[in-house]
Amino acid sequence: MKRVADRISVFVAGARLPTGIINGCASGSYSNLACLSPKGAVRLGRLIQSNPEKALQQQAHIFEVFDKAIAPIRGRYADCALDKTLVTAGAWGPMTSDVRWPLSRVPQDEVERIKRIFNEELPFLFS
Repeated sequence: MKRVADRISVFVAGARLPTGIINGCASGSYSNLACLSPKGAVRLGRLIQSNPEKALQQQAHIFEVFDKAIAPIRGRYADCALDKTLVTAGAWGPMTSDVRWPLSRVPQDEVERIKRIFNEELPFLFS
């Protein structure tokens, strides 16, 4: 992407933004991270500029925690249900994990499990 980065905008997953920005091939992100914590996503964006090495460390940790939290339900729900689950788990707005029929919502016990994992293991996104 570096060869064309000056001519196009490349958007990557939010948790991959540090790598994309630091390597000069991302312009911005669409972000599951922002679904979970808009303030945390902004904080990570600023960290990329001020401390790229730490941003890459946080990126690696975010990947690990997302995998731990989401892996048990991955593939069982639509992307929009997972996004709404992240918003609900992040508890930053008045949202539920409800989705429209014929899609299935992520059950509340799973939302609570995911919320617990993110709060315990990614406190820098919520502080």
